[in-house]
Amino acid sequence: MTTHKPNTGTVKVNVGIPTSEFMGMQYRVVIADPPWAFEDALVMGKGKTRRGAAAHYATMPTEEIAAIPVKDWCEPDAVLALWTPAALLADGLAVMAAWGFVQKQVVVWVKRTRTGGLQMGMGRQFRSACELALIGARGSLVPESRSERNVFECAPLGHSVKPDTLHAMLARMYPGGPFLELFARRRVPAWTTVGLECEGGIRADLRTWRPPEEAAPAAMQMDLFAPLVEATA
Repeated sequence: MTTHKPNTGTVKVNVGIPTSEFMGMQYRVVIADPPWAFEDALVMGKGKTRRGAAAHYATMPTEEIAAIPVKDWCEPDAVLALWTPAALLADGLAVMAAWGFVQKQVVVWVKRTRTGGLQMGMGRQFRSACELALIGARGSLVPESRSERNVFECAPLGHSVKPDTLHAMLARMYPGGPFLELFARRRVPAWTTVGLECEGGIRADLRTWRPPEEAAPAAMQMDLFAPLVEATA
């Protein structure tokens, strides 16, 4: 098995270099937390204040998320954890299939307040107190640990920020990786973390990726990690 080495240093990525070549490997364990777009924007204050994801960052249509070639960055035997809003489960399953995975299970993050109660989140019917990660697989990958539960509890960490609990669970199940997190918000040791706001990881806007046939001519193409990728230890 290839030994995973986290990216270090500052790298300028040339236009046209495939991401798999830049990273130098394919990955066995992947977590992704895409900026899902909701058709019905949540508002408050007579419609003047936007709420939800769109109030914090630019979102992506499901079709664009599905078009990211994640399946090309994974080993033949791999596992994917895809954070998916409860209102967009059908979209999550479609993206998972487009990325070459078959959904097998879910992991539930139950959000607790500092006093131990359930969080009072947003919601279109019920008020949300949890988040879901769809778990998918490709090929044949047998976990080394079979003691992990599919539910964990943790206090909210800020909008869209996910706890490291799922990283640790997957690392115990599939030790050695290699590990990849897409749309990451911060660096996680032993993981290649990629995201526009990923402090200490690979600062890259995955929303800029487009299929080659939709991109500009070769000399002008924007690589997934162009124009500048910063990766620090």
